[in-house]
This record gives sequence, C-alpha cells and structure tokens, in this order.
Amino acid sequence: AAVPELPYFPVIDASIAEPVDALVATYTQQEVKAAKVRWLRRAKDNLGVARSYVKRRADQQLEWERTRADLRAPTSGRRPAVQVDIQDAIWTQKWRRCDADTSAAVVEVLREVPRPPEVQVNFQISAPQLQAALRAMRHKSHGPDHSTAEALLLLPAAWWDRLAALWQRVLELGCRQIGAIVGAVAMMRDVAGFFDSLDPAHVVLVLQHLRAPEPLVNLIRSTCRHSSRLFALQGALGSDWRSPGRGLPQGCPLSPTVAAAVSHVWAALVLHAVTQTPSEVDGYAYVDDRCIMLCPNSPLEALRGALSRSDRFDAAFGLNVSLQKCAVVGPSHDLEVQAFARERGFSSVFACYVAFACEPGIPVQAIKHEVYHLFHAHAQHGAARVLFFEVVGWCLEPQYAMDASTLRAMWRIVIRPPAWLDEVPLSQAFPCPGKLLPLLNSTLQRLGWWISGDGKTLHRTDDQGRVRTIGVGLESFRCVLRWLTYHYRNLYVSTTARVWHPVQREQPAFAIGASNWHFNAGGDFGPEHARRRCCCGDLAPSRPHLAWACESFAECRVGIESPADRAAERLLARPVSQHPPAPVAIDLRDFQEELQACVALHIASPIIFLATDGSSREDVGSFAVTVQDALNVFAAGDDAEDQTPFRMELQAIVYALRAAASACTDPQLQHLRRCRRLFLAVDCQSAIAAIEGTGGFDYLLLLLEIRHHRRRLLQYGVRAEFIWTPAHGRCATWMPTRGHDPAYLRALNAAADKAANDSMTRRWANSARRAWRQQLALAEKWEWDAVHMVANIADRHHAYLKTLGTRPRE
Repeated sequence: AAVPELPYFPVIDASIAEPVDALVATYTQQEVKAAKVRWLRRAKDNLGVARSYVKRRADQQLEWERTRADLRAPTSGRRPAVQVDIQDAIWTQKWRRCDADTSAAVVEVLREVPRPPEVQVNFQISAPQLQAALRAMRHKSHGPDHSTAEALLLLPAAWWDRLAALWQRVLELGCRQIGAIVGAVAMMRDVAGFFDSLDPAHVVLVLQHLRAPEPLVNLIRSTCRHSSRLFALQGALGSDWRSPGRGLPQGCPLSPTVAAAVSHVWAALVLHAVTQTPSEVDGYAYVDDRCIMLCPNSPLEALRGALSRSDRFDAAFGLNVSLQKCAVVGPSHDLEVQAFARERGFSSVFACYVAFACEPGIPVQAIKHEVYHLFHAHAQHGAARVLFFEVVGWCLEPQYAMDASTLRAMWRIVIRPPAWLDEVPLSQAFPCPGKLLPLLNSTLQRLGWWISGDGKTLHRTDDQGRVRTIGVGLESFRCVLRWLTYHYRNLYVSTTARVWHPVQREQPAFAIGASNWHFNAGGDFGPEHARRRCCCGDLAPSRPHLAWACESFAECRVGIESPADRAAERLLARPVSQHPPAPVAIDLRDFQEELQACVALHIASPIIFLATDGSSREDVGSFAVTVQDALNVFAAGDDAEDQTPFRMELQAIVYALRAAASACTDPQLQHLRRCRRLFLAVDCQSAIAAIEGTGGFDYLLLLLEIRHHRRRLLQYGVRAEFIWTPAHGRCATWMPTRGHDPAYLRALNAAADKAANDSMTRRWANSARRAWRQQLALAEKWEWDAVHMVANIADRHHAYLKTLGTRPRE
C-alpha cells in the first residue's frame, strides 16, 4: 500500500476523515521539520547560504519598512526629511578637502618608503573572466539597480562580449563607467573614518610610488574625481548630489586594494617592515586597524619613536586617531607603561595570549605571573600553583596553552593536509608532521611523547609504564588535552616545595583553610601575645598542626582518615593513579567477518535494513549492529582511549557500512545481488548531522570513512540512507519517512541498543576503569570531607583567638 500507516477501513464514510487528517498533519509536520533541519545543515556548512538568508531577510525588512512608512506616524520627532538634510550637511563637511595642501608632506613620507621594481602590466579583459568573477559573487547582495548575479549570468554571450570590450576601453582611456556607488561609513578601530578621510590626490601619489599600472591609477583618479553621492533615508532624499573632495567610494572593488596600499606605506614608515635592518618594533596594519608591538628586550623609547612616525604619517594624510578605541597592552605592574598610556591618552589593559609557536624571547614566566596577578582573587597568597591552575583552568598556563596549540596544529595537518602538498613530488607528498611544524619535535620530546612515522597515532608511557595510543582523527582531541593535563599536573606537584621539602610556613593555603599567621596578620601582636599560641598551648601553630595534630580540635576529625602522605596533609589532595586504558578488544576481526557474512545473506533483497547503536559507562563503551531482523544482532568494543557514547555511535555506523560495502561489492556475489536501497536506523541525531555535514575535527577520519563507504555503495547502485529512530519508546507519535513501518524500525533499534548495552556491561564489570572510578570517588569524598573539616577548625580557631584580643576591623 502507498500509505501503510493507514488502518483498514471496511466502510468508506465520514469516520475515516479524522485518522486521515491526523496522518496528513503528522506527515506535514515531519516534512516541515525535515526541511528545517536540511536548511540548518546547509546554513551551518555553507557560509554563502547563511549570508544570503541574512541579506534576504534584511531586504525584506527594509521593503516592509518602506511600504509601511506612510502608515506610521513618527513618534520620536525625527522626521526622515529633516534627518537626511542634517546628515547631508555633516558628511558634506567631512568630505570637504582640507584647506592646507599636505601633498608635500606625503611626498616626504614616500621618500622613506622603498619602491618596488618596475613591472610591465597589460590588462586583458574577456567575457569568460567577467562571468567567472560574477559567479564568485552569486551569494552577494545586489547593487542599487537590484540586478542579481543570477540574473546577469542569464544574459547572452554577445552582451558579455560587449561588456568586456567596454571595460577594456575604460582601462585604456582611464575613465570610469557610468553607474552608482553606494556604501556606508566605516568606523572600526583606531583610525576614525579611514575610507572617508583619504584624499584622492594622496592616493594617486601612493599608487604611483608603488608603481601601480598606469591604467589602474587613471581609473581610480577618474572614479574619485567624477563620483557623486546622494543621501537617502526612508524614502526622503537629500537636496542635491554631492561631489566629495575626500574619501574612497565604499562598495567599489578597488577601494580595499587602495586602502591596503596606504596601509603598506604606514607599515614601511612606522615598522620599517620592508627594510633589511632589524627593528625594535613589530606589528601590522589592516585597513584602519593598527597594532604596534615592542620586540623583546627593546626599550620603551622604540615604541615612542614608532608612534611619533605614525603621528607624522597621519598628519600628512589627514587622518585622525580615535583615542577611545586605542589602548596600550602591557604588564600590569609596569609603571612606565602605565605612565606612557596616560601620556598618550590611551587606556592601559592587560592581555593574556597563547601562541602556536614560541619565538625566542617570549617571556613565558612573565606571562605566568600576569595570570597569577589577574586571577589573584581566586586564590589566597601562597597558594600551591598546581591547585591554582586546577581551579582557573590549565589552559591559562602559558606553556600548556602553547603545547596544546602545537598539538592541535599537528592534529589538523594530519586530518586535513595542506592543499599545497598536492603540488609537490610524490616522494615529498606525505611528510611527517614534524617537518611541517618546527616546534612539534621539541614539544613531544619535552612531554616524553612520540608519533608514528605517518603521524596517524600519538603515543606516551603512563605512570604505570604502559604505552598508550591515540588515533589522530579517529578519536577526540579532548583525549590529547587529558594527557597534557596529566603531564602538567604531575610537573607542578613535583615542584611543590611543601609536598617534597616541608618547612614551617606561615602563609594561608589554597585548600587548607587559614593558619595562625593568617588570623594574626595586621594585628601588631607581639611574639609573646596570647594570640600567638594555639588552643593547646603550642607557639605559632602550623597549618598541619591545626588540621591534623591539635587535640583541641580532635572532635572535628572524627570519621576522617588521617593523611597518608604530604600531598594529602598539606594540599588536601589524595593521590589517584592516571586514567587507565580501556579493556582489551579481542574479537573485532570476528565481529567484522560475522557482520559482513550476515549482510551478504540478504543482498538478494531489494532493501536491506540495518540498525546501529552505541553505549558507554564510565569511559567503557561498546557498539552493536542489527541486520534485517532483531535476531541478527552483533556487538563488540574496541580498546581506543576514547570510549565516549558519540564515538561508539560512529563506530557502529562505520562497521555497518564497511560490512555492507564489502558484501555488495564482492565480485563473487554480484550475480545474487538485488539490493538497491540500504536504510540505517540510527537513534543519534548528532551522528547523522555530523556524517551528512562537511566539517569535522575530532572524528574527521571516521566521518570520512563513512562518507567513503556511502559513495562506494552508490557507485554499485546501492543508496545508503539514514533514518532517525527514537529509542526507548520516546516520541510515541513518530512516523518515519518513505512509509516505513515504525514498529519494525524501533524493534531493530531496540535490539541494537540492548546488545550494545549488554556488551558494554560485560566489558565494564571487571575493567580497570571501573575500579579507577571507585578509587576516584573515594578520594573526592575524602577531599571534600577534609575541606569541610579544615573550614570548621579555622572558624573555631579564629573564634578562640578573638577572645584573646582583636585586630582592627575584626
């Protein structure tokens, strides 16, 4: 039947309307939801689709506002006809050419900028080139004449030939085409109104100095000289066309090129960017956004000199700096930097950064101290650094952040090799990541890790002497970050003096509560004052004494096991071994062969149904596949570091499609194959979205294998499709597309779910990871109880001290 969901109606009358209407409503809702999901996926994967949608909605909003303008009475008193004249006057004044001619100053600036060698350039414009350029702009907004790129591309070839000849003549004569150029004023950072402040005469001098082709210079000169602008606001027009004396026409494709040329001159003058002599400053210029950085070990006077040259450049070109958007970034404790910022009228800020590469001279230790200063409110003075970063996050440890960036770059190169590798000889087309990333080898050596020759696996030796492995692109990068956290945690614990070299310290701790020194600080109590003694009479009691030894607080320690080591005694931290490896996988080959054999038994069917599922508990996972019948179910697990539920879902799909592709493409079975459709019932919408998308980072190689098997099946005439199937009886009214039986699909999925869960439970029951979780839970409970105990002791000790005397404001 075309609609198998409809029940049998022995009598055709009005009673069938209700179930039919309900089914139609269900189908309609599913189609709307599916269309929305497809559109969201396209918008997520294709920036052009998202951009077109935003622009289309903006155009619709503007059109609605125009049609409703005559029906809406102004409520703010700002009438468009009045406002357009006000803005007309404001911008006409801004675009007026400066009274003083600073061309001579521009020439002086250009004398200090090296000229490039002269190059002969001949412009040859053809119709195919213009059409290719327009195709690249199909997702852009239309111009003021509302002609879209799609519409223009439909014009005949003869029109394009005439247009190419016209533009060729324009370049030869140095004139511009008749047309309108519209745009908005750019007010970004640092330079106020950059595009609108440039003088065309100065721009021409710059282009000529940089040896721009003469036709291009003539075209820009003509465009700026003959352009006119008319203000419009909600249907109201300005009083007249204006011919600006300054400013580049925004919206013109040449304006960004001209702006880049002016920025190049600024960089050459201010940063000495094109000279061979070493400079004490570095930086960049991007349109109106500038950055000047002081090189390591350079005096602040070098920054003053650079800013002086920048001021000279701005005066020559008639540019004004927006002070409220300028800032000096430097160490918070550097008084000279703060005075310099006040002198220039800039704000002074502190920035925390990490780099993909550590250049010589980067003050990692100084950056670390800045992090301590910035987050001092989160930790007491004298807090152990390992506890500090456990609280604020290891990503703020500068060396950790740089190591993570290097490893992330390695990961990205392996899963997405650079495009230029396609151009090199085959002998060099598969380089080790260490050859592409200079810092990778030193980073791995410092961490004690290593990678395989092809870069596909990352290895280390854990604290029990076991070799651990991560498959790059086959597992989540979060596993790498977990390894990195273990390394830095151990590194900081090993350098914590109070653990390995205990001394009598009178400073408060991060997690140990308050000491006797802490409660007496600022009280000006003499050495013999009663507040210098503990409740038990000891002089200047230490933190461990108050927490673990003083008999006066023995009742607070009832039920809490005494610390067994210095870390527990002084940091309230119980040692726990590193996360153990996953259970060993011993049946994956048999699992794959049995699954493929089962699929091969059904290739004579026109349609094959598979169901997949994954299960995970406490980082121990399994996956399962059901083939055509709920009785044909197969489950297994692997020994990868990553045992998360999402990866188990992907693994199940990988093995299912791998088996289907092998069976359907087996030459010995081709005479039996009748299968043309393959449906996979999957209860994980995130997995389906990831597979049908185009992105991926953590599991990209898994996703690529799934996409490869689908293409391979399609080449043999078998289309593999996913059907989202709610698990555990959820979505009672759910109906699958294409008229499939929902009960049948739910049964297949339920069988896969049960098999994956049963396999996971068997692997988890006696696993090291389960035992580790139990050990971790006990350690966390002890630490939590110990922190509460110390807080209680601190309150009692403080209350006792206040009976002997008080500090100011106590």
